[in-house]
Amino acid sequence: MAKDPASKSSQGVASEAFLDVMKRTADPFADGTVSGIFQSGRIALINELLTHLDGNDQAIPTAFPENVARYLQSSGILPPWADVARIKKAQDLFLLHGPVFGVVLMLRSLPALYAGSLGGAQVLNMTGQLTHNFRRRASETLRFILDAMEPDGLGPKGRGRRTVQKVRLMHATIRLFATRSGEWPKHPDWGAPINQEELVGTLMAFAYLAVDGVRRLGVKVSEIEAEDFLHAWKCIGFMLGLREDAFPKDMREAAQIWAAVARRNFKSTPEGLILMREHVKFIQDLILGHLADGLVESLMRYLMGTKIACGALGLPKAGWLDRLVFAIRWLLRLEARWLFQAKFMDKWLEEASRDLMESLDAYWGKGGPPPFRLPETLSPHT
Repeated sequence: MAKDPASKSSQGVASEAFLDVMKRTADPFADGTVSGIFQSGRIALINELLTHLDGNDQAIPTAFPENVARYLQSSGILPPWADVARIKKAQDLFLLHGPVFGVVLMLRSLPALYAGSLGGAQVLNMTGQLTHNFRRRASETLRFILDAMEPDGLGPKGRGRRTVQKVRLMHATIRLFATRSGEWPKHPDWGAPINQEELVGTLMAFAYLAVDGVRRLGVKVSEIEAEDFLHAWKCIGFMLGLREDAFPKDMREAAQIWAAVARRNFKSTPEGLILMREHVKFIQDLILGHLADGLVESLMRYLMGTKIACGALGLPKAGWLDRLVFAIRWLLRLEARWLFQAKFMDKWLEEASRDLMESLDAYWGKGGPPPFRLPETLSPHT
């Protein structure tokens, strides 16, 4: 088995020069596939076939055009350095603490990405993929994570492999929309739409931020477990088209990459504020009762930090829970994290986490989100 790839150096991936190159780089293979699909005019047929192509064990239909079949054959393969045993351990960890991971993903990993000010939030808003169909897209993203991290989700017959392939096609479709919108030539500092810097930032959000977040909520994750979790997400990143020299060698470097991406890209934008408002409302509607009276915002501030949650994404700077934390720290000189690890918070978090996942299951059971489909036209406002 080939060795797990490491980055260029302890600061290589996080360096300004490397991230500048990443910002200008997209995904030529997937982009070429999507461009060919639209040129063929066979979008309806491909959508029909993709809808029923769920498991990786299903044969690729002969009706697929050659370029689509080639994409599915090539992009659905784990990297040569993938360690199946480590991936399984990561999936077992995710399964063991699934509800808490779900809370962290919905209250930290996903919303933190709305702070991307150099094309990130703008492209989502421009295409209407989130702001006009927010619940579908937010739910679809979480569904992708769950498919990839379910037991054997990335195995030879795993549903996760096909889901990753569809997400990569969706990214390429949005890039095609964005480049035809006329906005990208106006903003050369944005780089390519959904570029490699944004991809590695997303990878860090789903790997590094997720593990750090569940630890902040009292879940014990060993260093070995954390590195296995990162390894699994590096495999997913490879399948999503992330270049191999962009992978962090360990969680320490993952933290450096996240900090660099945030420093370079994160600030308040009108689009990011819209996305955040919709996201908070979505979660509040999913968990009526347990996260009422500002608890959604309080947990987001705790997990993301006020610089991103308040400064970039417009959350109020204080709620009643924040004041309670401050009072406890003043009276007992405790860190805020002890409040979230106290027994009454453990019980509340367990109930809220379970409610969140059950609400999402019910939402999916009612037919949402619909399966991934390529849009019939290339209007940037579809």
